[in-house]
Amino acid sequence: RCVVTTLLDRYDRVARTLIVVVRLLVAWHHGEPKQWRNEVPPIKDYFDPKKREKLLETALKKSRDGDKRPCAFGVGKSGSFLALDFRNEQTPEKMLKEIKKSEFKDKFIVGMAAINGKIIDFKTVQKKGSIKPKDVKEFLASGIKSTVSRAVIDGKGDDEDEGARSQKKVASEQKEEAATEISKKAQETLIKAPEIWQQTRRTIAKNLNQLKGAIRKAFASEGRDAIAEIDRNMKAIDGVLVKLDDRLAKSLAKSGAAKDRQAFEAELKGTMAIVTYYTNYVASDPLIDHLDSNPFGVKTDLKETITSSLQQVHKTIENASKVA
Repeated sequence: RCVVTTLLDRYDRVARTLIVVVRLLVAWHHGEPKQWRNEVPPIKDYFDPKKREKLLETALKKSRDGDKRPCAFGVGKSGSFLALDFRNEQTPEKMLKEIKKSEFKDKFIVGMAAINGKIIDFKTVQKKGSIKPKDVKEFLASGIKSTVSRAVIDGKGDDEDEGARSQKKVASEQKEEAATEISKKAQETLIKAPEIWQQTRRTIAKNLNQLKGAIRKAFASEGRDAIAEIDRNMKAIDGVLVKLDDRLAKSLAKSGAAKDRQAFEAELKGTMAIVTYYTNYVASDPLIDHLDSNPFGVKTDLKETITSSLQQVHKTIENASKVA
C-alpha cells in the first residue's frame, strides 16, 4: 500500500507540473505580458522576433488615422522591425538611442509617422543606410495582420518617381507589344504546388492530433477537471497550424492562374514573402522543438516536415520563374 501511495503521489506531482508547464507555454506564446497593457513597451522589445509582430499589430490597430506617432524602422540580422508608439510616450530621440546599441544601428530610419488609410507616412528625423519605402511595404506584407499596404518616406512612396514611372511605362508598352502572356510550362510547373502545402498541413494536423491523444491518454485517470484543464491549455499546440495557414496554397494557385506576366510576377513575389515568413517562424519558435522532443512517444517531425515542404515549394517557384 505504501508503494502504491508513493507512486500515486509522484504521478500526481507530474500531472500538476505538466499543467503548469502548458499554462506557461500558452502565456509565453499567445499571451500579452501584463505590463504591456499599462505601459509603453521599450523600443528594444520591438527588436525581439518573438515580440515585434504582436507589438506592431497592437500599435497599428490602436493608431487613429492621421495621428502622428514616434516611429522607427530598421533592418538587421534577425530581419526587419517597425516600432510605432500609439501612446506618444516615446520620442524619436529615445528610439534612436536604443537603435544605436542594437543590431539595427547600420540601417534604420527614425522620426514621426502617421497612418492614413492604407498608407504609413514617415517624416524622418534621422536615417542611416538605404532604407526605401518598399522595404517597409515588404515587411508589412510578410505576415503582419494589417490593412496598411503602402509606405511613404519623406514624400517618396514605394512606387517610383516620375522619371522611373515614365521609363516603366515605355518598357511596359514594349513588353505588351512583344508578348504579355506567361508560358504554359510555367503554369504547369505551379499547378501541383498548392497540393504540396495542403498535404503538409494535413500531415502536421494528423501528427499533432496523435500527440494530443497521447497526452490525454497519459493523464486519463486524473479526473474530468484535470483533463478539461489540459485540453484548454493544449490550444498552444493548435496554434502551430494557425500560424502555418493556407495562405501559401491560395497564393500558389493564384500564381498558376495568372494570365499575364505582370500579375504572375507580382503574385509570385507575395508567395515568396509567405514562404520566408513560414521559414522564419519554424526556425525561431521554440515550441516546434518542444513538440518534436515530446516525452509521449509521438514522432511529430514538425521541423523536418515543414522545412522540407517549404524547400520544395521554393524550388518549384524558382523553376516556374525560369520558364515563364
